[in-house]
Amino acid sequence: MAPADLSNIPAPDPANYDAFRQCMDSIVHTGNSASLADLVRRAAALFTRLDGHPAVFAAPEALAVTLTAASTTTHLPTLTALAWRAGQLWTEPASVDDDRRAGFVGCLPEFAHQPTVTAASSALRRASIPLAVFLHDWRNLYGEHGAQGVYLSPNGERTVEASWFIDGRDNERALRRPRVVRVREARNEALERVRVALSSAGWNTYSKTSTNTQTRRDLSIVASLPL
Repeated sequence: MAPADLSNIPAPDPANYDAFRQCMDSIVHTGNSASLADLVRRAAALFTRLDGHPAVFAAPEALAVTLTAASTTTHLPTLTALAWRAGQLWTEPASVDDDRRAGFVGCLPEFAHQPTVTAASSALRRASIPLAVFLHDWRNLYGEHGAQGVYLSPNGERTVEASWFIDGRDNERALRRPRVVRVREARNEALERVRVALSSAGWNTYSKTSTNTQTRRDLSIVASLPL
C-alpha cells in the first residue's frame, strides 16, 4: 500500500495553541464556577484543533482525556470539576492529588499515570469510547449525572480491567427486574465495543462474564499488552 500523501494536510495553527495556553492559564487562576465551565469548554474545543502540534503529543493522557470529556459534557458541576482537574494537570502534569473539587476521568487519581491505564485510556479515547467522569462524591451519585462509561483499573504490570458504569453503577444491585434487563443489554453491548477497540489497538482481550445468571451478563473486559 502506498503511503498516504500528507502534503495537503495543513499544520496546526500556532494561534490555536496560544489561545489554548491562555485558556489553560486562565483556568488555573479563576475561581468562578461559570467562568471555569466556559474556559474548559473553550480549551477542549481548541485542544481538538491542535492534533499534530508538539504540545498535544507531550500532553499527559490524563489531561487529554479530561479535555475530551469536557468537550461532550453539559452538566455545569461536572464541567467545573473537569476544569479543576485540567488546571491541576496543567500546572503539575504528574498530579495525583485527590482534590475534592476535581473530577477524574476513566480511573481514580492514584491510577491516572499508571502506564497500562494511560495506554488503554488513549486507545479508547481515540476510538471515541466514552470514559466515565468521577466526581468527589461519585459513590453516592446516581442517575443521569452519575458516572457513565469506562472505568479502568490496573491488574498487574501489563494488564488492565475495564468495567462500564451506567447511571453511577457498574453492577445491577438495587435495580428492579425490568431495569436489570435493559441495563444488562446496554452494558454487554458497551463492553463489547470496549473489547473490540482494545483488540483493534493490539491488546489481548477477553470478556469476564457472570456464571450466576440465566442470560449473558458481562462484568468487565480484561486486556493485556502483548509481550
